[in-house]
Amino acid sequence: PVKSIDSKDTIFFQTFKIKANSSENYAQLKINTLFPDKKNYIIALCNTQHKIIYSKYITLPITASNKQTIEFNNVIPDTYILKLIQDNNQNKKWDTHQNLLHPSKKYFAEKIFIYPKNIKLINNWDVILDWNDVR
Repeated sequence: PVKSIDSKDTIFFQTFKIKANSSENYAQLKINTLFPDKKNYIIALCNTQHKIIYSKYITLPITASNKQTIEFNNVIPDTYILKLIQDNNQNKKWDTHQNLLHPSKKYFAEKIFIYPKNIKLINNWDVILDWNDVR
């Protein structure tokens, strides 16, 4: 306890040590890809159970090049599956086959492309991936 100079009250201080994760505990992924069409896409890093862990929304206007670089920074090291989802209705989410069960909506599952290999990201590593044959 530390005594206050102005009064007879006692002030108690408690110290907390907070350990922040440093950038060395994460991986960086840069993907150079050639998008198949001028559309909107969701590029997703999924775990091995196909759950989306990280994602980015990509809009390709008519004037843009189909060749783009997408970066994922500060990614938790793990093994990932890379998916590219065509967002045809521009709602920024993947509309799955479940929408086919509602014929009144007339939605179809959006096209999805999967990178042929799993991606192993290791802490403090920068990985550059070229995916030019998206199909």
